[in-house]
Amino acid sequence: METVIFCGGKGTRLSPLTDVLPKPMIYIGETPIIEHIIRYYSNFGHKDFILCLGHKGGIIKSYFEGKSQWNIKFVETGEDTTKAQRLKIVEKHIKGDTFFLSYGDDLSDIDLNALLELHKSKNSILTLTTTMVRSPFGAVDFDEKGKVVRFREKPLIDAWINAGYYVVNREVFQHIKESDDFETDTIPRLFPKGLVYAYRHNGFWMGMNTYQDTMLLNEMWKNGTAPWRVWQK
Repeated sequence: METVIFCGGKGTRLSPLTDVLPKPMIYIGETPIIEHIIRYYSNFGHKDFILCLGHKGGIIKSYFEGKSQWNIKFVETGEDTTKAQRLKIVEKHIKGDTFFLSYGDDLSDIDLNALLELHKSKNSILTLTTTMVRSPFGAVDFDEKGKVVRFREKPLIDAWINAGYYVVNREVFQHIKESDDFETDTIPRLFPKGLVYAYRHNGFWMGMNTYQDTMLLNEMWKNGTAPWRVWQK
């Protein structure tokens, strides 16, 4: 199966790093995060990739030139396009009826085989991975009179978030409108039709959105505790 990866955003929250590099080229250990994602998919046998380039996309393309272990197609999708617009641009490059879709800045130890099996078992156009994350703050519990009864340090938030690992049928292109945002327009448009399912992932997931995130991910890699490092176990 092909894997489409969004890697064209400007990554403004990681400025000034992203003033000189596209966000997917920020290094975790010895390699940029985009290669970590590609290696993860490749470990499950998926070696065909379509990269949706945008901000400083030429740097990504130059980096992968000569790395023949993967079949990578680079598609320029613009600097200011939405994810839905980027996906629509690469439609003609997708050969299969079903493909993986991923963000270029999220790492996880998700079972891609289980995600795909769930998708196949449902009448679904799109199956998304969901996970629970911890609050960055401690929680305070108190009774109806306001008396504090306990502190909870960075508890799990009681909600499932979109983890950015999808399986998608190409029928999704029939539902993308020109001005769409993928998460707020395209996907919700499918809800009333019963065409979106959620895969619950209870393992590791982390998005790289801030400089602190890059430090934490690098520390995991350095210490040998990176859960997504399946290709070197």
